[in-house]
Amino acid sequence: MDHHGVVFKVIGDSHPGSHYLGYVKYHPDTKGDRRLFGRTYRQNSVVSKSFGILAGRPECYVYSDTLGCVITGIPREDAAVHYSCRQALEALHAEPGAVADNPAGKDLLAITEWVTANGAQGLIGVTGSFLVGCYNERSDIDLVCYGPEGYQAAQELFRQTGLIRPYEGDDLTRLYVRRAKYLAGCSFDALIEQERRKLQGLTTGTGAHVNCEPVRSDRDRTFAGVSAKEIGEISLLAEITDHAEGLTTPAVYGIEVRTVLGSTVDEAHAFARRITHLRSYLGAYTGAFRSGDTVHLSGKLVHTQGGGHSGFGIELTPWSAGGSYLASLTGWAPPARTGTGTPPRQEDPCGTSSSTDPSRTGPSPSPPTPAKPSASASPPPSTPSSTYRPRPTCGTPRPSPETSATAGPAARRSPAEASRPTWWPGSTRPAGPRPEAS
Repeated sequence: MDHHGVVFKVIGDSHPGSHYLGYVKYHPDTKGDRRLFGRTYRQNSVVSKSFGILAGRPECYVYSDTLGCVITGIPREDAAVHYSCRQALEALHAEPGAVADNPAGKDLLAITEWVTANGAQGLIGVTGSFLVGCYNERSDIDLVCYGPEGYQAAQELFRQTGLIRPYEGDDLTRLYVRRAKYLAGCSFDALIEQERRKLQGLTTGTGAHVNCEPVRSDRDRTFAGVSAKEIGEISLLAEITDHAEGLTTPAVYGIEVRTVLGSTVDEAHAFARRITHLRSYLGAYTGAFRSGDTVHLSGKLVHTQGGGHSGFGIELTPWSAGGSYLASLTGWAPPARTGTGTPPRQEDPCGTSSSTDPSRTGPSPSPPTPAKPSASASPPPSTPSSTYRPRPTCGTPRPSPETSATAGPAARRSPAEASRPTWWPGSTRPAGPRPEAS
């Protein structure tokens, strides 16, 4: 939080010397529905809106070499309070205070009890409104886990059905409505398949939504020395070739372009075979895709250097986009089934597949209709119906929300191998705390 009382959500772990990069999460506004420090606050979940919120403070605009664009951030000398997600969870467990009087807060305290009893302190933290203290009766529970050990602890937490139950039955419609407002026109099956792969569910007590975003460990240096340059915008159909580093925020997936659908760049097809990855700094796409998936991507064409990922890629984070960037699942490999019964509710990076009926197959996925199709775009190559399950693609989405995103080319793997991803790249980031929210 800065000296003006504006609370920022810190983005990534590569920051210039002058600022902590991030966007406005909570800000003073008489039209808001949150209370903090005796003032009325408003929540913001759209990254690009920060530019308007901070229009009177141009010192909060900063160019980032890592991102290759101008982003908002808090000047380091203006930082007044640093919120630590990990410390906040431990503090709530020790002294619940008013959180114990909040319906979802009671469920959160039950979660903190499990975290403490199972030695997961320092691996799991609490973020969002319960971190800063502006929760209300409609608040969700937003968690964050750190590094491979934190991810494993979070997986175990979400297996505790006495605390958290999966989205099933009628609750799937609730989940669809929750997400579809940011991806207008996305098919039910495709969106649910995409969402089921994440760490999220409903508390068994009050039925509050709870999710956990995996982030990189303090030692991770994946983005150290990375620089990016914007080229233009592009829409395409691609196959995920490597998801090993897409399971944590910031997420990077290896991709192979099938068809360019449209672009603001002339001769966009010249880039097709050179585009090797997609990147997202927001949790919306962390853990959403697996090797072998077919996805429709609409984002920013960038060229990156350093960090082992030099080359062209797609940036999905809408830092200042007037439109929307999205990645939507259009086809995926059916998980192998070894017996009868209901498949597990979400993919486990240690080897469990996602929960959908693997018997449903169909024709090859069709490319989405872009807003400005390329005159030279050609239809995508066909895909055997026994390999991919197609779903209708998304229409024009609204800006995607925050939910707090680098892998080199990898050999193509079979669907069975893809369901058993290699979890977590080597982590060598210098020791020391990273800003979690300011």
